[in-house]
Amino acid sequence: MNRVIVAIGGTGQMVLHYYTQLFLVGMVRQPFRALVFDTDDFSPSLQFLSDYLSDISLCFGSDGPKKVPSISLHTLKPRNKQGLVGDILVGGPLPAHEGFHHPSRLSSRRRS
Repeated sequence: MNRVIVAIGGTGQMVLHYYTQLFLVGMVRQPFRALVFDTDDFSPSLQFLSDYLSDISLCFGSDGPKKVPSISLHTLKPRNKQGLVGDILVGGPLPAHEGFHHPSRLSSRRRS
């Protein structure tokens, strides 16, 4: 398995949920390994899918990890009161001044 998906926060969970459904109906054929990070609770449907895929993987024995996706859920503990996932992943708040760029803030970059 060479596809790794990193899902961050609630939006990442929903995208992963839909992507997993596409795998289950056969639209996505390649198994994947998903890592989910959030400071809040995980969606019940994603928890169910994680357990379900784990059970299916066991049915395939040692070939399970090669044939069945896996979803692992990781809770991040905030150091500050806001508990923003971005701050946790980069080790603290990022400067907000003009011209400062960081890979964790790709969506804030201007497009030419």
